Amino acid sequence: DFDKIIAVILNLVKNAVESFTLEESDVSKNGKYVKIKTELVDDFVLIYVSNNGIGISEPEKIFNEGFTTKSNGSGLGLWICRKYMQEQQGELNLSRSTDDYTEFSIQIGVGG
Repeated sequence: DFDKIIAVILNLVKNAVESFTLEESDVSKNGKYVKIKTELVDDFVLIYVSNNGIGISEPEKIFNEGFTTKSNGSGLGLWICRKYMQEQQGELNLSRSTDDYTEFSIQIGVGG
């Protein structure tokens, strides 16, 4: 479902941009980025969404229903995104999160 894949990517980009506003020491946001990279590997498309905002403090919880670190968050965004990908026999994973770099990966089968 193309719409659900786009919704997942948009949610990851939105979260990345919001991570920039959480950094008190970086008022100007100069040098901040969100990157989207795609790759075809065998029968899979890999989509990477990365940013250099602050890292994720509790990575083991981010896909749990209702978990949020935002004061106005519902804790449903990443949970729904992972569910969307699973419904399409795909995967959504946190590949890496450090103090200065975070990357999510989406894996979707192609062909049939």
